[in-house]
Amino acid sequence: MKEKSEKHAILILIFIFVLTVFNSGSYASICSVGGDGSGCLRGGDPGASRKVVFKRMFSPKDCPCNHLSKSSINYLNSPITITYQDMMQAYDAKNGLEYYYSNEDSTYRMNIGKEDLVNEQHWVMPNCFLEDNDYGEGISPSKTPYLNSFPTATHCKLYKYDTEEYYEYYQFSQQNISLIGTVYHDITAAETEIDTADFLMTALPLDINTRFVAGDSVSVDDTCYVYHEEIAPYGFGTLTTPYGDIKVLVLKNSYQERVYAGNQLVYNYSESLLTFISKEGHQLNVLLSENSPQSGDVVVDWMEYVRIVYNTTEVKTDGMMPTSFKLFQNYPNPFNPTTNISYQLPTNSHVTLKVYDTLGRIVAELVNEEKSAGSYTVKFDGTKLSSGVYFYTIKAGNFSDTKKLLLAK
Repeated sequence: MKEKSEKHAILILIFIFVLTVFNSGSYASICSVGGDGSGCLRGGDPGASRKVVFKRMFSPKDCPCNHLSKSSINYLNSPITITYQDMMQAYDAKNGLEYYYSNEDSTYRMNIGKEDLVNEQHWVMPNCFLEDNDYGEGISPSKTPYLNSFPTATHCKLYKYDTEEYYEYYQFSQQNISLIGTVYHDITAAETEIDTADFLMTALPLDINTRFVAGDSVSVDDTCYVYHEEIAPYGFGTLTTPYGDIKVLVLKNSYQERVYAGNQLVYNYSESLLTFISKEGHQLNVLLSENSPQSGDVVVDWMEYVRIVYNTTEVKTDGMMPTSFKLFQNYPNPFNPTTNISYQLPTNSHVTLKVYDTLGRIVAELVNEEKSAGSYTVKFDGTKLSSGVYFYTIKAGNFSDTKKLLLAK
């Protein structure tokens, strides 16, 4: 399970379904095909009986595999479309990005419904403790020391550790999102490794018609490593999260790894991943257990939840006007030192949101103003408080509610 978690932990950006970065100088050939690897190993026609969608540019000129580009379209009326403008707004460097993942040694149950491209569905995120990752942060490429190596980068993701730093440079365009390079910096040894790339992450826009097949084949001596994925629409509807309900598009990624020694298949691994994506950039990735059903009540091996925290306390979900007052449980909980409190209003209201200690004393006033109808999230920082139990209370018109939170330092 740990191997799976580590492989998926790098999927921070909204559409990174499978991210495998190759250094082309290390391999005899790197090819962009899906299938059984015959194009690399036996000089066969990689186009025969295969569908390949996205052109990947990691291949040297002498790679024996052909590069193909195909896609299929359903031409259905899509109730949700995720555009380039949505992504630019969500991944603005001014916004925060919170990343949570489930315990690698646990499994969970979730009803994922069924593949349905016509009728709206409702999903509920499993109720479990998710660990947070504070190492990654969005940063403007212009504020990094390696901009000259990636002048076309529009976004950068920085992972900071005690002795090393890792940068990922991305280019967002109207048509796609691509990884264009990485930088590894060893702080202790004062050594830097810069690698350029042209790795297509996803096409844009994304909607209910999104469907593609892609893959990479890496040939080393007489061994061929084949990575193949098929991404297809699964459905659309509402996802209930700890922060409230959001409108989502759901895509299913069927991923497969194969290893051939000569003509013999020596390794075959496959997995299914459901990705729930909202226009605001929030994303839930759910990895189905190997022997789990592919619809209905399933077993989940691993989850990650990526949440965009906008530069304002107000985040209104697209097309989801609340029909009732509601105060949600803070998330994460327990927390240290920050947590998020979400609430929703069906009508314009004067709202107060206060945090109390166990003696009834106010320790923080988070909101005290008129708010229009919608969904809101407020960050609560307990840095200056002692560990223990606290309570937060909302009052909006005639509505009031109180919930408990736990600060664990």
